[in-house]
Amino acid sequence: MLSLKKTIEGLNREEQRFQALRACYLAALNAVQEHAIEVAAEATGELRRRVQRLYRELSEGSDPGAFENSRGVLVEVLKDYRLRSDEALAQKDEDLHAIITTLATAAETLSEHNDSHSATLKEFAAQFQHVARGRDLGRMRTELTRRVGALRSAAESMWHESQSSISEMQLQLRDFQKRLEQAEDRATIDALTGVLNRGEGELRLRKAIDAGSLVCVILVDLDGFKRVNDRWGHTAGDQVLKTFALTLSQDARASDAVSRWGGDEFLLMMNGNEEAAQQRAAKLRVKLRIRHGVVVLGRVVEVEVGASIGVAQARAGESVEDLLTRADVQLYEDKGVAHRAAPRTMTLEGGA
Repeated sequence: MLSLKKTIEGLNREEQRFQALRACYLAALNAVQEHAIEVAAEATGELRRRVQRLYRELSEGSDPGAFENSRGVLVEVLKDYRLRSDEALAQKDEDLHAIITTLATAAETLSEHNDSHSATLKEFAAQFQHVARGRDLGRMRTELTRRVGALRSAAESMWHESQSSISEMQLQLRDFQKRLEQAEDRATIDALTGVLNRGEGELRLRKAIDAGSLVCVILVDLDGFKRVNDRWGHTAGDQVLKTFALTLSQDARASDAVSRWGGDEFLLMMNGNEEAAQQRAAKLRVKLRIRHGVVVLGRVVEVEVGASIGVAQARAGESVEDLLTRADVQLYEDKGVAHRAAPRTMTLEGGA
């Protein structure tokens, strides 16, 4: 009896230790999503979403094996966040370098032929350098647009003094304006799929909710996409994502907004109530269960993927995060209930 008692006490101590470690691990996951550095809105949003999903799955159970398996998932999430953050910082540095170089060349050209305006040009140069030290690319873009407008006005006032120099300046300013518009596109469009990126999609959704519009979200997650990546590589996966985004875009109405929400997740924002959104989602499930012919090492491989879908209607005063959480819960119910055949692949005839 004494031995049995000691065994039970030992098991109780182990259970208490496990529960304490479980609580600590969940608290750490919560801290990761709450205090993630806002390097790039899209990357940070996806990090929070994936960690929140992991937190929710672990908090609903107490299987030690689930916690052990979550380690690899968390490492993959953090690696992906670091990679995307590094890419965002590199793109920002590249944009800034091109912009400042163009402005410096323009200012230098003018200063060589307009000594009487050197003080004005120096002032503009100082302003541009101040903008370049910023960290918020959206605010920097706004400030640059405003200051370029002022610089253009100053250039026009110099026209009669040095027409040839100003002509060159205007050509350079037009080139700069084009670069600025391209930077604007990169800030709102997902480079791979051509639909809106998460940052722009979230901004439009927040504006619609704040305006009190009757709006719904349809959250779409690809089924079988990971198998495609694991077996055929990311190049094949990218082809699937492009085709999937194209199918969603072709189905979208003029008032809709389609955005890539995460790695293999897309969000369709539409006007209307939840009943209309559910009808739309039912049709999309059929359209999005399609076969894709992807090229892998000169062969055409047929890949079949499907989609799980979650729908939610925005409520008055609700945050974007709460709205998406409701859609995400429904998406996972759909993923668990819906019966889908596993993605199949077959090699078709292609080049050698």
